[in-house]
Amino acid sequence: REHLEIPIVGTLARSLMIVAIDRSASSQRAEAMQAIKDRATSPLPWPAVGVFPEGTTGNGTCLLEFKVGAFTPGVPIQPIVLRYPHRHLDPCWVEAGPKVEHIAVRTLCQFVNHMEVVFLPPYDPSPDEQADPQLYATNVQRVMASALGVPPSLHSHGDIALQKEARKLQFPVDMAVVELGRLAKIFVADKEGSLRAIRRFARMDRAHKGHLTLEDWVTATPVAGGPREGVLSDASAELTRVFNLLDVDGSRTMTFRKYLVGVLFMASAAKDEEHKQEALDFAWTVLAGHGATQAP
Repeated sequence: REHLEIPIVGTLARSLMIVAIDRSASSQRAEAMQAIKDRATSPLPWPAVGVFPEGTTGNGTCLLEFKVGAFTPGVPIQPIVLRYPHRHLDPCWVEAGPKVEHIAVRTLCQFVNHMEVVFLPPYDPSPDEQADPQLYATNVQRVMASALGVPPSLHSHGDIALQKEARKLQFPVDMAVVELGRLAKIFVADKEGSLRAIRRFARMDRAHKGHLTLEDWVTATPVAGGPREGVLSDASAELTRVFNLLDVDGSRTMTFRKYLVGVLFMASAAKDEEHKQEALDFAWTVLAGHGATQAP
């Protein structure tokens, strides 16, 4: 929806009757998905609904996770892939790369810019795919990735949001890429919770290195129970055990991805009724840096 406010671009977008989406509001996303479904199944002579299912831009080395909006109607689709052959200037824009203004100026300075539009065979969904938009989206992503000669990925728009937040926090942008789509398939992970986690991690990473050493981790992690010596001693030992548990590659560093996996793991463990309160307290007091939480 924010693109509607851009001069010229917004006018063109309105003339194309786009379905505008406010990506910051979940209710707006649901309404947009319903609008896509209504247009795709309407008996009225609407033009074909065109959707860029990645929902953002990538660097062309993989195909980002597809959003399910285009696949919810369960109707056949016409996959189209775009290629941008280049020699001197890569026109792809990503959050960690050159600014869009820089790419735009350099593109205008080229004698010629190439784009290839490839129409793949129409994809007719199976009954299972019609009943499961996520399955439908995943299978089409694989077909299109194969046509492009790149792997499908579970990087998503959530990773882009984390990169933008990292830039604001002066945190290494590349360290904010966690494959949030993959984590969401394992844990209860959402963009808003992940943004809160990266803000907390950035506050602990005072040197803006993109990772924490064991000393950083023990020093910067808030401890419930106050500054008493016995409490601090016990907490340091416990935090060291947590650090070693999450340091799965033995690098002796805590990256944001490891931290986020730890938070998500403990939040998921809180579903275990027998240890629910203990897991919640540990996750939010020790890992997430919040006060103690009461299990419902």
